[in-house]
Amino acid sequence: MTLRTTRRNTFAGNTQGMIMGFAQANRTVFATKYATFSGRAGASEFWWPMLTLVLVSFGLGVLSGYGEPSALATLLPVLLLVAVTIPIIAVTVRRLHDTGRSGWWYLIGFVPLVGGLILIVLILLGPTPGPNQYGPGPGQSWEAGRPTAPPQEPKRPGW
Repeated sequence: MTLRTTRRNTFAGNTQGMIMGFAQANRTVFATKYATFSGRAGASEFWWPMLTLVLVSFGLGVLSGYGEPSALATLLPVLLLVAVTIPIIAVTVRRLHDTGRSGWWYLIGFVPLVGGLILIVLILLGPTPGPNQYGPGPGQSWEAGRPTAPPQEPKRPGW
């Protein structure tokens, strides 16, 4: 019996590495790798937190639009922006690394009118196959250049 360690993700050309689920991607970006700018991030590790950010921002916008304007309704979106700025920049840099580009390409987003569109196109491009100068691909090890197998339990004598 062979263990299957990868699943295919055709979004953004990602045919290598592991696909992260919603909760795992958010946990990775907002907790585990909060300010990690090195390494690579797959498409699912990038897009799930972006969806979370859009949904939370929309929810805060709806909540702040009801009733009397209050300091809390004004403060919550500002706190959200402060809390997510570093992890969003970090995951974007890691996503650019996955496409084989330097994290400095993030700065192209500041070019008026077209910068944001160029950045989105760069992020949508597929990953470089195998390890690149920024590390192994998501779910891969340096040694084999292939996805790492999940840990196996040691065999017990007599079983």
